[in-house]
Amino acid sequence: MDNTSIIDKLIEYMDNMDVASMEIDTLFEKASSYTGYLSVKYNVAKIVIEVSFVSNFFNMPSNSYYNERVLDNNIGSEENVYVVKTASKETGKCKASFYPIGDHKFTDEEKYSIRNISKGFYMLYTRAALMKYLKRIPYVDMLTGLYNTQGVLKYGYKYLDTENYAGIYLNIKDFRIINSTYGSGNGNILLQKFADKLRGLINPEKEFVARLGADKFFGFILKSNLDRFINIITYTKFTINYHEENIVVRIRPVMGVYYGNAGDKIHNFIENCSMAIDAGKAKKERLTYFDENIHQEAIRYKNVVNNFFEALNNGSVKPYYQPKVSAVTKQLCGCEALVRWIHEDEVVLPEEFVPVLEKEGAIKRLDLFMLESVCSDIKSWIDKGIDPVRVSVNFSRENLKNDNIIDDTLNILRKYNVESKYLEIEITETSFYEDGNRLDEFVSAMHKHGIAVSMDDFGTGYSSLNLFKNLTFDVVKIDKSFVDDIDGKNNKSEIILDTVLNMLKALNIIVVAEGVQTEKQFNRLRAMGCDEIQGFIFDEPLAYLDFEKVLVKRNYN
Repeated sequence: MDNTSIIDKLIEYMDNMDVASMEIDTLFEKASSYTGYLSVKYNVAKIVIEVSFVSNFFNMPSNSYYNERVLDNNIGSEENVYVVKTASKETGKCKASFYPIGDHKFTDEEKYSIRNISKGFYMLYTRAALMKYLKRIPYVDMLTGLYNTQGVLKYGYKYLDTENYAGIYLNIKDFRIINSTYGSGNGNILLQKFADKLRGLINPEKEFVARLGADKFFGFILKSNLDRFINIITYTKFTINYHEENIVVRIRPVMGVYYGNAGDKIHNFIENCSMAIDAGKAKKERLTYFDENIHQEAIRYKNVVNNFFEALNNGSVKPYYQPKVSAVTKQLCGCEALVRWIHEDEVVLPEEFVPVLEKEGAIKRLDLFMLESVCSDIKSWIDKGIDPVRVSVNFSRENLKNDNIIDDTLNILRKYNVESKYLEIEITETSFYEDGNRLDEFVSAMHKHGIAVSMDDFGTGYSSLNLFKNLTFDVVKIDKSFVDDIDGKNNKSEIILDTVLNMLKALNIIVVAEGVQTEKQFNRLRAMGCDEIQGFIFDEPLAYLDFEKVLVKRNYN
């Protein structure tokens, strides 16, 4: 056979390669149709091709390895085998072993041709592998190599005996802190190690694990394996290199579990596990099993999300005003605007919907809605000739992250032509630990425009004195938990409270005690020098017209 026919055969072989879609096994099969000509032309009896890929090549498993005899006439000589190795750091290695016929020794010309043929094989095989794993991309998490959400939904259908399975949702507790402490690079390494740990706890022929994003993982586990899986994964530790030191990081996942039933689909497992883990987080529990109570709570959650924004537009959400009364004169001296949702003729309290809005990221909208409603009410009282008192409006910590919060606040005041002396922005103590610089900028801007700022719930966080050294507050509200402890016997809470009141008064900060219900509490707080009292001892939160009557009356004597 002459050179032209060999080239023609090679061209024919290449032309038959559908490199856009052909699987690697098909390539080996096709190769056999060409290698017979190599045997005749170059005295080749046997060709063995070994292809291995690096583990990070589109997250192929580290054992992605092919060993195929594309030609085997069983007369190859081990003594004169010619080995050609081709490698790429991005993809992997190819080792092609060419065995000569009988005792033939390959000539330099034959070796030259064989080397080039080997490179062609290598390029085709890596291309085929590339196409194979490109098909996986929509269904695989590229960091860990586990299924992603789409992969779970696509391949989970094949599990029909769902009554034998349980789903488990896992979040790595405090992963944000781990990430910020050791850096996102080490955070990714920990996610990969955690994924490998999960992978090692399952039977891949019958179970799977997935990464659904961030530090969220999901396992589809046989019920018979679930207890073992949970026991091992409840506490794990991994080593990372941080500043050239080996650091041991302990991982404690929060988990939600759902026991499958016959007829369940894979999305039922994900949804129910997600409900379980959310319920557990609310109760600060590490392991929560789905039940009917959790299901009903999830329905209530959805109802809040589905109905609340409509309620904002139809007037069902409105401020109620709880009076603040001077401890000395018992005269009305201010009030706090508290959100109420009137739903189906019943008042829905904030604790039933505010946590939902915080989780949904909608609390910022509620804060600005309340501010606008309050300014509208203040304007209406002024138009009626009624002198308002200063109204405190709560801002969540999420709103402090809003780059436009200062402008939004001032624009609402201008819209209703409300003087700044009638407004006070109330921020919870725990908000002061989020971003000190941003908070300082906000407080300074409010003071520049004559708007008072108060710290709410003082005593529920860490109560660092640095807060008072670094920031200027007009008002501090003592949390109800301190007020509840007052019994007139100078217990520890009273001693602490008395000390705090003296400090705040020395700093010229107005002190408000909230949640005051009894005469004993009132008299003790007044004796300690508390400035203002808020609580049921004087009034509950009042609707607009009811509070208007208090504005006119003013006196609680």
